[in-house]
Amino acid sequence: MSIQQNLFLVIEKIVIKNITEYLLANTLAHARHHLLVRINDKIDFSHLDKLAAKYHHASGAGAPVEHSGPKMIRALLVKYLYDLSLRELEERLNSDLLVRWFVGYAFTEPAPDHSTLERFEMWVNTKHHSEIFDDLLRQIGEAFPRHERVQIGDTYAMQANAAKESTVALMRHLGRRLVEGAEESIPAALKLALDGYDLEKLLKPEKGKPEWLYSESERAGLLSRVALAARELHERLCQMLAGRPTDEFPRLRQDLSALEKVFKDNLVFENNQVRACSPKELGHFRLGSATDLDATFRVHGKGEGSMTLGYNIQIAVSQKNFVQTVIAFTGASGDQSSVAALVSEQENPPDKLIYDKAAGTGKTRAEVQQASGGKTLLSAQLPDYASRNQVFSAFDFTLSSDGATLTCPNGKTSPVSYPSQSGDGRVFRFFDFQCWSGSLPPAKKTRPDPACATRCPLWEQCREKDMGPRSIRQVFVSHYRSQVEAAQIYNHTDEFKQDMKLRPTVERVIFELTHYNGARRCRRIGLNNADWQAKMCAVAYNLKLWMRLTMKKQKQTGPSVG
Repeated sequence: MSIQQNLFLVIEKIVIKNITEYLLANTLAHARHHLLVRINDKIDFSHLDKLAAKYHHASGAGAPVEHSGPKMIRALLVKYLYDLSLRELEERLNSDLLVRWFVGYAFTEPAPDHSTLERFEMWVNTKHHSEIFDDLLRQIGEAFPRHERVQIGDTYAMQANAAKESTVALMRHLGRRLVEGAEESIPAALKLALDGYDLEKLLKPEKGKPEWLYSESERAGLLSRVALAARELHERLCQMLAGRPTDEFPRLRQDLSALEKVFKDNLVFENNQVRACSPKELGHFRLGSATDLDATFRVHGKGEGSMTLGYNIQIAVSQKNFVQTVIAFTGASGDQSSVAALVSEQENPPDKLIYDKAAGTGKTRAEVQQASGGKTLLSAQLPDYASRNQVFSAFDFTLSSDGATLTCPNGKTSPVSYPSQSGDGRVFRFFDFQCWSGSLPPAKKTRPDPACATRCPLWEQCREKDMGPRSIRQVFVSHYRSQVEAAQIYNHTDEFKQDMKLRPTVERVIFELTHYNGARRCRRIGLNNADWQAKMCAVAYNLKLWMRLTMKKQKQTGPSVG
């Protein structure tokens, strides 16, 4: 290379450097309040940089690292701050000077493509699932001390990245996956297993009109034909795997379990006939798509749009509206069944967790107490036990201190009880002879004669109208009665009224998460990915809120001096 060419290259580098510095300085001068500039000034990335650096080998053979871990972790934050897909993130990294500056790429450096970004995100998801959320939450706690001691909880729906399938389509989809998976892994054994089996009965689609246009009888015939073929395929493949180690072919076994669950939750087999389950017979955790086997139906409210195939996301926010905990559960998981997880996930449980009536039962309160080691008070409306019927409720009866006897409102005491078969508790019995007085029974009888005796003055308030004079009054006493009684006292205090005024604030947080931070629809499939996305969307929301509060404080106090 000649001297002139070398000189030209040097001049070119100097010109590019000067132009780059000028453009960057000019951009930053006009973007002092930009979100990325404020995050860069405020956040300590040291822990996240160390975490991301583990993505690449520190030594050994191989090419030099082109896209370092610290750059990739910042790119990941940009993705969730602006709710971008991986391809959109790749485009922003190649076209937005401020984004390139924040991530750490010079003007002439090549940015990573979407596949490189995908591999890094999946690595962080697998190896350091909660660390980004936890580290930034720790920094927020240092900026706002004790803001998290009172928290408000609720849930929201995250839609699955899969379309709902009918029972027929679900069986066909799973059957196709089973056959394809077996052909790929054990083709010889599959050939023997399917000898004499008509696979077209299950997989061959009908010609003409689609399934949703079928009449009721046509739909029943189609369901029966496909279900019987699917059950036969299931039996044949189970026999094929019977003599093999249980840790072999995990994907195949997972699909077999999923098909068996479809049978159990949606169908009733009677000899060689099949019918769809009635609404009361339907399984609770029903699969809705073979694409995502972790997603189930979440029913929230009534009417159109109340049912969502996907995930139920539990969330707890602080009084400053920062998300403190976020956990994904399958859609059919009830709100009350997972409230305790909001507490157990936190290293330092809150002093109080405010929730809606879904968490008001005694069992949920006991679970929260156990999960927090007795540190967390659950503040929630109680279910209206008295309104379930027109007679005395269990709380109108007095339980002795040792729990051995129960006394009715009229002062009669019963020591007779037995474990309930339908709930967590015991059932006490008050016999008819305890509820009559004024006439002695005949010598050989243990009960008074209703014609001669006087019944209890509270009879109509204690028994249903259709109960006869010799009927037994049964009273269910929950194992969690003490939690309910404590809540009945607390819920009449002024402190509880203030709690209920705070509770709606979580709804605004959920609105921001689902409408502006990408938390409504899952981008991938599976519970783990839904939980990862929920946490990263909460990271984006927390960062934006932190920057807003910081700017608000600066406006109130004025610019710092020095």
